[in-house]
Amino acid sequence: MKVLEKSMTEILSYGSEVEKSHSRLLRMSLAVEESREYWEHNDPKLSKKDKEIVAFEKRWFGNKSLSRVRTILRNFSDRFDAYPIALEVLQHWCPSKLATRQNICHWHLQLSDPIYRQFSGVYLEQRRANGQYSIDRDVVVRWIEQQLDKDWSSATTIRMATALITCATSAGLCTDKAGTRQLIYPQVTDEALIYWLYFLRHLNFSGWGDYREAHKADCIRKAALIPRR
Repeated sequence: MKVLEKSMTEILSYGSEVEKSHSRLLRMSLAVEESREYWEHNDPKLSKKDKEIVAFEKRWFGNKSLSRVRTILRNFSDRFDAYPIALEVLQHWCPSKLATRQNICHWHLQLSDPIYRQFSGVYLEQRRANGQYSIDRDVVVRWIEQQLDKDWSSATTIRMATALITCATSAGLCTDKAGTRQLIYPQVTDEALIYWLYFLRHLNFSGWGDYREAHKADCIRKAALIPRR
């Protein structure tokens, strides 16, 4: 019975959230359009090296250099390849609505990047709760310095703050006006929400322990309050 239970758990596991902080966001932002091309063209049977060559020669991402193509593929490996069942769905589906793709890219980036997850999922909500409905680069720099136990130079911290704001803007979490950005809620499409709720059923929230089911319920409750189209 225990063997059977273990096997069922493994079958139903869609992957886990990344817990170790990293700085990959400095090299690539939300990449909504590149993600769509990846879902459409990716062949899981290709080796890493072959995929790089094919993506470059077939111009999956336009006229980008081979070096840039490698960077994109490395990031997508963490964002999408790490969740093969979800990637298979995306490859067959290839959603055409921009808002849907923004939703999906935002959620997958949250899964694969703890810094972005904490920033977009916790910090921005805390600011709203405290009646602070805007952010700017200086505000985000201070947040990074308080949150991260990393010996980053001031230049790197500023770059990360800019990257976080850029991704949040692309995800529809704040306005795109330069300087001070007003916090807003993104439009969440019904089809993106259905995709995500099915994905959450068997996703391992390693960092949340006993709160996993409560968090799922909270996600569903909050999602119901967000404007959808």
